[in-house]
Amino acid sequence: MTSRPRSGIVRVLTLAAWFVGLGCILAFTGCVSVSVTHKRPDDPAAQVEHNLRVFDTAWKRVHDRYYDEGFNGVDWTAAHAAHRNNAAEATDDTTLYRAINAMLAELDDNHTSARAPETVKARRARGFNAIGLNFLPHPDLDEAIVVLRVWPEGDAAHSGVRPGWIMESCNNQPPQDVLGAGKLAAGQTVTCTFRDLAGDLHELPLTARPLKPPANEARRLVDDLIYLRFDEFNLANHRWLMARLQEHRNASGAVIDLRFNRGGNPIALNLMLGRLFADSRVPVGTFITRKGREKDNRSLRLWGERFDLPLAVLISERSSSAAEIFAHAMQVNHRATLIGQPTMGSVLAALNYPLPDGGRLQVSVRDYVGPEGKRLEGVGVEPHILSEQTLADLIAGQDPTLDLAIDTLRR
Repeated sequence: MTSRPRSGIVRVLTLAAWFVGLGCILAFTGCVSVSVTHKRPDDPAAQVEHNLRVFDTAWKRVHDRYYDEGFNGVDWTAAHAAHRNNAAEATDDTTLYRAINAMLAELDDNHTSARAPETVKARRARGFNAIGLNFLPHPDLDEAIVVLRVWPEGDAAHSGVRPGWIMESCNNQPPQDVLGAGKLAAGQTVTCTFRDLAGDLHELPLTARPLKPPANEARRLVDDLIYLRFDEFNLANHRWLMARLQEHRNASGAVIDLRFNRGGNPIALNLMLGRLFADSRVPVGTFITRKGREKDNRSLRLWGERFDLPLAVLISERSSSAAEIFAHAMQVNHRATLIGQPTMGSVLAALNYPLPDGGRLQVSVRDYVGPEGKRLEGVGVEPHILSEQTLADLIAGQDPTLDLAIDTLRR
């Protein structure tokens, strides 16, 4: 009599384990591939051979697996030739991967990129090398780079950098060219020039080290509303979100802030959606391979209660990938009010491949089309209510987008 329940439990656990594995293989921002780091050779001729082996492997993998056989209109053979000499002449991993990513950048695809061995190692430990801040070109200052958020544990915070400061340069280059994901090695120091709120210049040496992004945030708002922010879709954050919703199950509504969310695991995405809809199998969209094969994606609820409180979802031009699909599913299924700015438009599904030196290559292998047939890549998700945080708001610590969400839910 007891064997049948145990068998059902085993099936559920096996299915869950399979989904976890699938999430690490196919992801919107990718899980870290397990690979062995190989030491760079000292001999110059051997270095050239090493560099070209890594570079050519990356090129061929994209050639064979990229979701678009036309490579977004790029002559992929010409791109190989244009960047190969720079790769061959690289004397360290930073320079080599700069050449690889310069080639990949021609595809104009945020999901196709390469990470050096040291970055792979740091991300495997759930962190990455950073000085600890988020920044973005700000429309109020002719697209000047403005610090949006400072991470408490980073060197930027320790050096006194504050939100609202303008980033003039890093190592005499545009900040985004120096501080992008995977571009800094642990212990690497960069000299960044800032202009503070009073207009004074600060030239600060900032050292990168493995950091985890700021912790999730949950807090009470007015009228029994709750605020929930998480910056990545993963299974740990799925558990966190469900625990917070359970803790505040009598709340009158919830604001889910995805303005800094860059995507993540599609299984975590589907599990979250499965707990927020009456129908546990809500259409989430369709993935299409380069051969035209289609796979429908739906929300998933294996266990746990459903939460039906009113929702407002905050989005921005920094919201990408799984965050965009979450917001789009909420929008087309009339489940939440979207408030903020249009999202990034970067929703391709990617696979991770090891490179010969222990680095990692992420390649977009599937296109995405929303439940109503709309392609989001390069387009993004439009909010129901447009709102932005001006520079004055940022400096004053005010958040008009959150205020709008509160007013919407109170109504």
